[in-house]
Amino acid sequence: MFDCNEHQKLQAYHDGQLDAVSRAEVEQHLAACGNCSANLAELQNVSRLFADYPVARLSQISLYRLHSNLDLLTDRGLLRLARVMTGLAASVLLLGSLWLMRPHSAVVPINTSVALLPLQIEEQSLASNDPSPSDWMVAELSY
Repeated sequence: MFDCNEHQKLQAYHDGQLDAVSRAEVEQHLAACGNCSANLAELQNVSRLFADYPVARLSQISLYRLHSNLDLLTDRGLLRLARVMTGLAASVLLLGSLWLMRPHSAVVPINTSVALLPLQIEEQSLASNDPSPSDWMVAELSY
């Protein structure tokens, strides 16, 4: 359809989006290339047709109906999201409640002074009459 590589710049040239250097290059190319000149003329004709076409205006009632339908669609989306989030929250609450109500295995209390203190610490505390900080912690936790 297009024989040259400059046809890609035609729309930018037509829309006035090129800088001065690129614009001069395209104008120089248009003087030499008949295909690009014809394509530019076609672009200008289509733009002119759209510019000349009367813009349809919506009546006040049509605008009101359009806005109310958009508001209704937006509200439906928010309600759907609220339903999903409510369902998820209820599921989490139900599963959490069931998990908390499950029977727990019996917890066997252990003697913390024996379980936490190695033999070396016990020997050291027996050798010196000063209790170590770990002895204080064990004593406090054993109550």
